[in-house]
Amino acid sequence: MKNNLYVLEENGRGIVIDCSRTHSAIEFIKKSAPMGIDYILLTHEHCDHILGASAIREAFAAPIIASATCAENLMDTRKNYTRYFEALTTVQTRMSSTIRTHVEPFTVCADETFQGEKSIQWQGHTLLLRETPGHSQGQIGILIDEKILFSGDTIFEKDKTIVRFIGGSREQLISITLPWLLSLNPDTIVYPGHFDSFLLGKRLMIPLC
Repeated sequence: MKNNLYVLEENGRGIVIDCSRTHSAIEFIKKSAPMGIDYILLTHEHCDHILGASAIREAFAAPIIASATCAENLMDTRKNYTRYFEALTTVQTRMSSTIRTHVEPFTVCADETFQGEKSIQWQGHTLLLRETPGHSQGQIGILIDEKILFSGDTIFEKDKTIVRFIGGSREQLISITLPWLLSLNPDTIVYPGHFDSFLLGKRLMIPLC
């Protein structure tokens, strides 16, 4: 589905952000972080971001961290959209190369959860995990050293934020998430759940949705 799996690496150790399933994902992670994985961070509960979560956790013995709301929704095949996988791929209108496939409904169990925000000190870096509702109830942003933001599906360079899925809320996107985004350095580099990276300040000059 052209969604992004990210690996952060420092001193051979790694953190995986989102777990799209690809044939080469585990080998890619091993090569990117040869000393092992410390955390698996999920930006939100939707199936295209969690397909490989359980397999990657098993392969690397790393805990899955998600917001408490995300963790709850991961255990519901309706809210994690695995029940509607084919329909979800259909609405990804920009993803012209999407291959239609069948996925049996499944759940994922998070190992650690948080509410509001959580700070992680890792290999000399500060990771701030913060709830950013709007696209989904369990959506979070992951801010690294106040310079880099992994946004999940909260914000894209050229596309509007989708708020029509189960648990989506335009009101929460505008009232809760947007003020936080506006408080960040406009030179923050955003790595979204789909498509390419971009500068936050430039994108915030036009409406999110």
